Amino acid sequence: MMHSDPLHMLAETLEGSSSTDTPVVTKDVLLACTRRHNKCLEVLHDGCSLLSDNFKLIVDQQNSLLATVETLEGRMGLQEAKLEEFDQHLKKSDLQVGQLWKRMNKLAALEAQQQQQAADIRGIQMWSQQLSKDREQEALDLQHQFEAMGSEQTI
Repeated sequence: MMHSDPLHMLAETLEGSSSTDTPVVTKDVLLACTRRHNKCLEVLHDGCSLLSDNFKLIVDQQNSLLATVETLEGRMGLQEAKLEEFDQHLKKSDLQVGQLWKRMNKLAALEAQQQQQAADIRGIQMWSQQLSKDREQEALDLQHQFEAMGSEQTI
């Protein structure tokens, strides 16, 4: 006798087939399988819950890491800006030092020129003094000659 109701079909299977009169699957085996199946479902459910919790932790850690990375990127940006500002300052300082060296070189050249001019002036002053002495001596000599000529003419 065949029934279309699944429970009746299951009952027939458990009672045995009409050809063998022995059950193909016993109630105890079916209950044990059902319990094992339920245990497996519980383990699977627990495993899925653990995985879900782990995924939540991973997502939280990733969000935390992303926040940290964003903070670090912000700090790096500030540091890069400060380094760029410092680089500009160093370039200005280099330019000023270069200009200072040029001025110092000009000053050294002017000092050397001034020293040369002072030496030239001392030389000219010495030459002028010597020339004045020579002219005075020539004037004295000429005066003596003139006086000697004047005294010879009176004699």
